[in-house]
Order: sequence, then structure tokens, then C-alpha cells
Amino acid sequence: QTAELNAKKTIQCFLNKVVDGCNLAVDGLHGQGTEEAIRKFQDTKGVYPTDGIWGPDTGGTLSDADKKIMSDCRSETGDIIDKFLKMIKSESETKNEKIKPFTDQFTHYLSILTNFKKCDLGIFPLKVYFLLKY
Repeated sequence: QTAELNAKKTIQCFLNKVVDGCNLAVDGLHGQGTEEAIRKFQDTKGVYPTDGIWGPDTGGTLSDADKKIMSDCRSETGDIIDKFLKMIKSESETKNEKIKPFTDQFTHYLSILTNFKKCDLGIFPLKVYFLLKY
């Protein structure tokens, strides 16, 4: 899966949870249904123009609650690294506080790596390196 496909799946999952009556297939395809759901979301957030494209203006309107939902969706729809990050975060929140600084730093490094705008195969060796090193 490419990073772009994962990002679109995350947005579709998010829209399903926050837009009334939205029931998109979480397939990573930007079809008419996804465009209409984005327009509805943009309208509720006061984004102009409501163009049906998820860009910085739309993403910039997310509240803290929206960001939490988006993070949960990223974990649900993302690649194995996204799922691993969620597991580490939940472990550090529920287990011994002594490991929290370590897990915070680890998840920060992995987040940086997973946000690179490179093909997944190009970044994969770096992900594996950090998984093994830390």
C-alpha cells in the first residue's frame, strides 16, 4: 500500500465517523461519494470553497477531538507501522510509566519516518532499522 492510498483510507474512515449519514467504502479511491462527504465536512467547518478536496485548509480545521478520531482511523487503515505505533502508545499509557519516555521517543522517530514522501519500498529499510535498533 502506498502512503497516498493509506492517507485516503484514513480520511474516508474519518468521514464515516464524523459526517452524518456517511457510509463510504474505505478503499482509498477518491470517488464521487468521498468528494461529497468532504464537501459536507468542509461546509460544517466553514471551509471555502467547498471543493471536495482534502487539503491543508480542510485538515487545518480539525479540532482536538477530530485529530483523535483521525489518529484512530490512521491506526485502523494504515500499514503495519501505523498499527505498531498505536500498540506502543497504548502500552505506554497502560503500563509502567518508566517506559513512557522511551516509547514517546520511539513513536516520534517512527512517525517522522512514516511521513516521508517516498515510496514505501524506499523507506521500508529505515523502518526496519528503527524497529530493530529501538
